[in-house]
Formats: sequence, structure tokens, C-alpha cells
Amino acid sequence: MKDDITQIVAQAKKGDNQAFNALIRRFQKRVFTMALVMTKNMADADDVTQEVFVTLYQKILTIRKPEKIQSWLLQTTVRKATDLIRKRQIRKWIPFMDEKARGSERPDQNLYLKELKKLFKEWEEAHLSQKEQLVFQMRHGEEMSLSEIAESLGMQVGTVKSHLNRATTKIREIAKRSLKRGDYEGS
Repeated sequence: MKDDITQIVAQAKKGDNQAFNALIRRFQKRVFTMALVMTKNMADADDVTQEVFVTLYQKILTIRKPEKIQSWLLQTTVRKATDLIRKRQIRKWIPFMDEKARGSERPDQNLYLKELKKLFKEWEEAHLSQKEQLVFQMRHGEEMSLSEIAESLGMQVGTVKSHLNRATTKIREIAKRSLKRGDYEGS
């Protein structure tokens, strides 16, 4: 896969729009998910995702290690989302638009968004910090290794482990309480 990415980036650097579009297709969902985890708002996540790929287009020639493009994209996503949050002074959970208002015709996309909404509600109840949310999502949602997460967020692996452990402990506690209350189907 790394050789594949290296070739695609090399072609994109030469101005090949199809290669650049291939990069977008490959990483768009991951970038969007990371932006959504941070902003808790679909419109803002769309804006951040677009800004990330515009930045990539503008800076593609400066990418020296094509095999690290995923880390570069995720670092850029974190920066852009953080900037947006600061500008708009978003400090609390912002609910998603009503599913009917969103009007998606793709049932799989609606299911994905419902699952994310449920996950964000659990995170809110568990009082996860933004870093804990990011680390948890990258590890379990994106199935990234601890070293990939550390590189993407500019942290030490030990710090990533610490955030992941705190997030897991908090979520486990919320899940136990929810099961006791009977909040989950089938319980």
C-alpha cells in the first residue's frame, strides 16, 4: 500500500488530477470522521474536510515523504478543526441536524451517522476530553496503530496509551451504568 501511495502522490505532484482525486477518495472518510469527532457538527466537518484537501492541493509539492501522507492529513485536520473551534468558540456538544433535514438517500450513510451520533452522546456522558475522543476514534474507529496515532497527533506513544486508557475506562463505566438502567436494546 505504501508503494501505491508513493506512486499516487508522485503523479499528483506532476499535476495529475486523477491521482489527486484518488488521494481524496482514499482519505476523505478518515479526514471527515476526524473532523466530525472534533467539531461535532456535520457542516463544520465538511468545511474542515474541504479545507484539508485544498491545503493538500496547495502544498502537494512540499510533501517529502509520501508514505506519511495519512499522518500529514490527520495533523492538518486536527489543526484546521481546532482553528474552526477557536473561531466559532464551540465549547459544548452541538447536536447533529435532524436526520429528516439531512435527507440522505444512502441508508448505510445514515446508519454510520446514527452510530457516530450515539458514540458522541456516550463521549459527552463520559466527559471525554477532545484528545481522548480523538485517540479513541483513531484506535477503534480508524484501526490505527499507537505509533500512527502518536505521529498524527504529535504525541509520544506513552501519552497516546494514557489517553486511550482513560477514554476506555470512562466509556466502560458509562456502558455499565447504561446496561444497569436498561438503555441498550436487548438488555
